[in-house]
Amino acid sequence: MKPQLMNDAWYRHLKDEVSKLSTLQQKLSKVNFSPKDPKNIFRAFSILEPKDVRICLLGLSPYMDDNATGNAFAIPKDKLYKEYPFSLKVISDAIAQEYDIYEIDKWFDPSLGIWESQGILLLNSALTCEVNKPEAHLNDWKPLITKVLKTLNEIDNGLIFYTFGSTAKEYMKLIDKNRHYHFHSVHPAALYYNSSMVFDSHFKEIAELYYKNTGNKLHWLFPF
Repeated sequence: MKPQLMNDAWYRHLKDEVSKLSTLQQKLSKVNFSPKDPKNIFRAFSILEPKDVRICLLGLSPYMDDNATGNAFAIPKDKLYKEYPFSLKVISDAIAQEYDIYEIDKWFDPSLGIWESQGILLLNSALTCEVNKPEAHLNDWKPLITKVLKTLNEIDNGLIFYTFGSTAKEYMKLIDKNRHYHFHSVHPAALYYNSSMVFDSHFKEIAELYYKNTGNKLHWLFPF
């Protein structure tokens, strides 16, 4: 059965993997998990079809609170900067620094809807997690995430993959680097536990490559 919010194009590619998630479904019925609303689990596959993806951002797992929307790093649009989760603050601050933007919260859409509208797939290595256990379901989701990345690898050339953290980076073994591009940063949450770490972001570099590949300007912030 096709999951809520997964579009038909993705379901054609992921049908077999989805059918094998019954064990995970049983597990979820017995624990406090995120996203809180089960229909949001597959939200990343609701808007973009495989052919529409130009950039794939790959993180670890959903936020472990009400902020999780089903899209990696995204939160509800009405949230103020002071309410951003730590990871999203790191990301928005990095964009502000790369582009020399003052008061980033005036220009930044925390729902990341503007990113998705430009062909950016906001994916996590696990589409669910348990509260206080961000890696609890990584193995359960591995077959499906593997199929997603294999599909993107095969469907087109010149896609941009941006991984955050070592778990996401491992999946790049599935990607043909002669046909696609790969950028990597530490996971932004890692800075919470180690303040000496540096978030080596690549947003400006990716935007330049996006323009070269598509002829369109990539808007990380609200355009005007």
